[in-house]
Amino acid sequence: MRLSLILVAAALSCARQAPPPLGQLVLHIDTDAPLPPGPGEPLLHAALFDTMRIEILADGRPIPGLSREFTVDEAMLRAQRASIGVLAEPGRRDLAARVRLFRYARQLDGQPEPRTSLDTTVLLPVVVADVVRHVAASLRTVDIGRAVGYPEPLETVAYANAPSAVGTWPLALRTPCAGTAREGEVCVPGGAYWFGGTHALASDDVLTLRAERLTVVTPFFIDATETIHGAFDALRAKDPTIPPSGGSEECQTAAELPVDCVPWEAARAACAARGMTLPTEAQWEWVASGLGAESEWPWGDEIPTCGDACFGGSAECSRRTFGRPALFPRDRVTPIAGGPSVYDLAGNVSEWMLDLAVPANLPPWSTLGVLRDPVGVGPAESHSERGARPLLHLVETRISIRRTNNDAGAVGVGFRCVRSAR
Repeated sequence: MRLSLILVAAALSCARQAPPPLGQLVLHIDTDAPLPPGPGEPLLHAALFDTMRIEILADGRPIPGLSREFTVDEAMLRAQRASIGVLAEPGRRDLAARVRLFRYARQLDGQPEPRTSLDTTVLLPVVVADVVRHVAASLRTVDIGRAVGYPEPLETVAYANAPSAVGTWPLALRTPCAGTAREGEVCVPGGAYWFGGTHALASDDVLTLRAERLTVVTPFFIDATETIHGAFDALRAKDPTIPPSGGSEECQTAAELPVDCVPWEAARAACAARGMTLPTEAQWEWVASGLGAESEWPWGDEIPTCGDACFGGSAECSRRTFGRPALFPRDRVTPIAGGPSVYDLAGNVSEWMLDLAVPANLPPWSTLGVLRDPVGVGPAESHSERGARPLLHLVETRISIRRTNNDAGAVGVGFRCVRSAR
């Protein structure tokens, strides 16, 4: 969208004399950030922003009426249509433009949320009467959460009419798995997405990650299903140092069902015996969200019914146990179109994470900027778990829910494993 903003000196607004000749400045905006695809274009990566707001400033303060906000996509930037025209008095040196990229649905009281926005202020150059001057400014994804050009605006550069950099931020590109998935594994390509979210909840509010974090995950292989009792017992037969599961009459023992009542150390040791480890919260949510699709459940944003996933904390479902792996076809994510799926992310057993259950106000979750393969390493008393158990209510099946439990294990808590594919 090309916009025109007209600026005339307030001192002249009431004068009877003819206004002086004006110069025109055209500011072209570009970014390397992934945006929504244009009409009819395929989705190649998670779109990080969808709205642009441009404000003209004088002496660092917004000029009333000289602000524009519009929806953006990658086709618009490739067509060089993200620009504004400013008519200004020759010789003015106090004008600047503040440009922000953000997601419209994530505003706070009508303002872009600072830690999840790109925010750059540039100094507008002096114009010459009756001359059109073209300049350019770029917003970099790596500057997420920073007020770039504040309090000292950046200089613009000459507009070169070069191809747009939109969607080229290297860390957002889908990175394929190196090597081959083993039997029962699924390749999860790497990429960038918003970890956490406004719909995130937790039994303990300190655990809730309502503020999103721009997070990069490198490729990995993940078990298609949760570890079943028979496989866990086979691993313990080969390595008796792996702690046992159990401890309650309510624990499952059927060989074909997911193992539960597993201590965190037993889950970690069982994965290690296979040359794997437990998934991090960032890895698990990357998969469960459909690789950044930002849906509340693996199948989308539709509230689950009893046939969607194995959960039971309601009268109509009232399940008290879990089922065979992959029993619920909607509770799955297919990371690569046409490839194998990852099952039982919303329901069945909840799953141990590699991370300690670090509160939202501590690193890595409190860290500004881009998080790269983050892992919660403490301080915390126990580890995180994700996904719902059979007795939990449907609200607990949301993919962004975090919870924690005694590391000794509990009824309905199991695991699956991952390994790096870099």
